[in-house]
Amino acid sequence: MKKKLAIFFLFVLGGFILRVFHYWSFPVFGETADESAWTHLGASLIQEGVPASWSYFGPYQPDYVYKTGVYDAPIVRPVFDHPPLFSLLPGLAHALKGDWLEFPSSKVIRLPLVLLGALNVGLFWLVAEKFFKDKGWAVFATLLFMTIPEIVFGSRLVVAENLIVTWNLLAMIALFYSEKKWSNRLLFVVSVLAVLTKVSGLVVPVVIISLGFIEKKWDWFRAGMFGLISGVIIYVLYGVLYNFDLFWAVLQSQAGRELGFATLQNRMFLHPTIVKNIFFDGWKIFGLLASFIVLLKKDTKYLVIQLFTVLNLVFIVLTVGEGTLHGWYDYVLWPSFVLAISIVFREIYVNGNNVMFGFAWMFLLPVVRLVAYLGNISLGLWAIRGIVSVGFMPLLFESISLKKSRDFSMKFLILLLLMFNILVVYLITIEKYWLQSAWFESFKMSL
Repeated sequence: MKKKLAIFFLFVLGGFILRVFHYWSFPVFGETADESAWTHLGASLIQEGVPASWSYFGPYQPDYVYKTGVYDAPIVRPVFDHPPLFSLLPGLAHALKGDWLEFPSSKVIRLPLVLLGALNVGLFWLVAEKFFKDKGWAVFATLLFMTIPEIVFGSRLVVAENLIVTWNLLAMIALFYSEKKWSNRLLFVVSVLAVLTKVSGLVVPVVIISLGFIEKKWDWFRAGMFGLISGVIIYVLYGVLYNFDLFWAVLQSQAGRELGFATLQNRMFLHPTIVKNIFFDGWKIFGLLASFIVLLKKDTKYLVIQLFTVLNLVFIVLTVGEGTLHGWYDYVLWPSFVLAISIVFREIYVNGNNVMFGFAWMFLLPVVRLVAYLGNISLGLWAIRGIVSVGFMPLLFESISLKKSRDFSMKFLILLLLMFNILVVYLITIEKYWLQSAWFESFKMSL
């Protein structure tokens, strides 16, 4: 137990070191006003006991407009765009600094998210350590979750999905430790809190309910169902407390968003983002491909990962506009994506699937590109061809019966990918971020 706790805190520390570096400046503060919306909601609840923030939704007009001219949208009161739980994190930090209506400081309101992101790395270790029998693969999976640039950058952002990631991880821990007495209680509590965090948090109890039904584990089913019902009741009572008619009108307005059939393709492949500008490091797309492989497995031990992946994707398709490209909707997928990536790499290594390793290497080359671009390293055509070909070194060594060299080259290249992840985190600049996004966007305009 002491060893496990020591490793837990080491991963939390490592996650914190990566996430705290220039956390206030990247992602670009102001690229989304949702950070300020969550902050004002929490701070107004703490200081005045009434939820208030900016909102575009029509039901607030004109009776509930509190102030104009602060943002493009008016400050409305009471506001019901989101459940209140997550807002208390940035809201408390902002409320301790000044008046709730003041423009928030990125250094103040993002710090709680940095701490939460570091904690999530430790929680992911507990999940991976239970899932993988070989602790080496649990460490590898956690190192991925700790270092992947999109996860690091996204975990700094003041959006509720980062807290939903926490509930996802705690739910997985409870499910993987189902023999413990506290397991069902944790499933219930997590289900309640997930619903009170954001509407997308509904996926957490739905996964628990689905698992309980499929596996005939009725304790899981009851914990998820009662948690879901309790969370909804508390949220409705929250609306009743302030103004139920307005609460219901805003919910109906939110439910009327236009949907489409190309939502996943548009956000995953055509416009991958952390916030709204194009940014990708290769890991999310490969995570989706790895998830396809894991979904083919019939062993029930993969069912938790499969349901968290599929139901979160279903929720995105059913609720997010086809042209809504905000990157944070995808954050909830990262725990299951990283587990899937680690499963695929384990099978590649154990089974000696060298062709598959080369395939994976090609899909992860964007992180190599980012290091070269951010480090101002100019690569010639033959250097690029050589780097692409390096991914097939294990295949070459295997074909000439050098198995030890094959194993070493595979481990070395995986270690390089982890190092490239870390370099991207420390090399990124706002200017480079914008220029890269503009370069990818320019292809559409030039056609």
